[in-house]
Formats: sequence, C-alpha cells, structure tokens
Amino acid sequence: MPLYDYTCPRCGRFSAFRSMAMHDQPQPCPECGTESPKALTGPRFISGGALSGAGQGYRHMGGCGCCPTPTGA
Repeated sequence: MPLYDYTCPRCGRFSAFRSMAMHDQPQPCPECGTESPKALTGPRFISGGALSGAGQGYRHMGGCGCCPTPTGA
C-alpha cells in the first residue's frame, strides 16, 4: 500500500498508508485528529524493507517500525 503525505494545519506534515482509491480524501492527524488534506507530493512505496523518503523529517503512523518510539509511549 502506498504511503502518502498529508499536512495538518496545526501539527505539520505526516505520512499515512492509504489505498490509491482513498488517497485524495482527508486523513486525521495522528497527533491532534484534525482532518488534513493530502500534500502535493506523489506516493512513496516500501521496497526491499526500506521506506523511500524516510528520515527526511516525516512522521509516520504508529507501528511503522522505522521511527523511534516516543518516550512514555
């Protein structure tokens, strides 16, 4: 499933796995729950266990495995 970027007006950019059919629909922000529009970027795909674009300031949904777990989570 592709990973798309969304922009929360309160918290900034985050990423979410979405089906191609649903990628244009707003996605709730994982931090505050605000419905957020898709950022004007293309999808990213997992290839060989690595996430293209990871480590470039994006936050992924919980359990992605590539982001450090916040303290106290």
